Amino acid sequence: MPAASAFKLRQYVETLSALQHVWRLPAFAQQQWPWADDQSTLLQRNQQRLAALPDIVTSLPEPASPPVPFWLTAGIGGRKLEQIQAFVGQIPLSQVPLLEWCSGKGHLGKLLSFQQQRSVTSLEWNAELCAAGRLAAQQHQLPQTFIHGDALAAAGFAAVQSHAQVMALHACGQLHMQLLKSATATGADAIYVVPCCYQLISDEHYQPLSAAMRSHDFPLTRRELKFIVQEQVTGGQRIEKLRHTEVLWRLAYQIWREQQTGSREYQPLRSVAKHYFSGTFSEFAKWAAAQQGLQYEAKNEGKILSAASERKQLVDAIERVQAPLKRPLECLLILDRVCFLEEQGYHVDVIEFCNYDMTPRNFLLRAHRQTA
Repeated sequence: MPAASAFKLRQYVETLSALQHVWRLPAFAQQQWPWADDQSTLLQRNQQRLAALPDIVTSLPEPASPPVPFWLTAGIGGRKLEQIQAFVGQIPLSQVPLLEWCSGKGHLGKLLSFQQQRSVTSLEWNAELCAAGRLAAQQHQLPQTFIHGDALAAAGFAAVQSHAQVMALHACGQLHMQLLKSATATGADAIYVVPCCYQLISDEHYQPLSAAMRSHDFPLTRRELKFIVQEQVTGGQRIEKLRHTEVLWRLAYQIWREQQTGSREYQPLRSVAKHYFSGTFSEFAKWAAAQQGLQYEAKNEGKILSAASERKQLVDAIERVQAPLKRPLECLLILDRVCFLEEQGYHVDVIEFCNYDMTPRNFLLRAHRQTA
């Protein structure tokens, strides 16, 4: 394994370990400013430490792929289409059949198959999405086939085993980690992966892929992995309003819970769809209380929401200090994957395949197996 990647990983571990009193802190659970220094002092001091970290990007993106005809892009959202086109532009021209991992309707495979006139097999567990993708491929006469199967089961491994090249755009935590394990185990020639949703893993604690990462004492919980990906750059005005309401209502419920139970210990609620925050606070609070074995009765809601608004200002201030640490933590996770691939005999390029404002998850791992 090239020493450079392991050295970079160690630098990130050391710096982020020194700052863990900042980023490991659950902002929602705080009722007062948690640090001795003020916000501006902390931001400046942390930035000085982070500025010394090495860049993990090792290659510049290739020129964008040519435009595709409008009839091929029907049903693909504008931002998603931009991401797919940017990703396809980084896949070298080849006639080697390629596996699209966790494909959905196979939009990525469809565009790559058309542009490179290349055979693509798209693996997807949802039968309806497979059927829709298969129909589109037939209509456009593309060399794209679909496999209905679970990527985490035997069907997934068999699909990888029968392909020399694999790709995945925004495959969630356990899914892209399994692809990396399976592709290296079967000796795939080329692996193209854009990781996403690192917190969606099977264990409560993150299990590093690489020996290099495992050599360091750097535990990560699901909550901390979720913290890494919480930044939002793609939402519109409506999504931003719902996000504000969600934070306010979760804090208001926490205050109500403290009053009812006498306990100030923070008890997180599970993630829910944004439509939960389009109704009333009472409806949300009843749902939240039921999740934790409590019964909500609407009393003094105005005072509770006012107190929540004050606490939100504290949470916002804490999160402003924490925010600059999210990208370095993601870089650490990317380096774990890079080291793992290099340990398995691959040359790896790390590419920011598109602008951050198109998607925050813009790290592409482009790995090729080295031959003797």
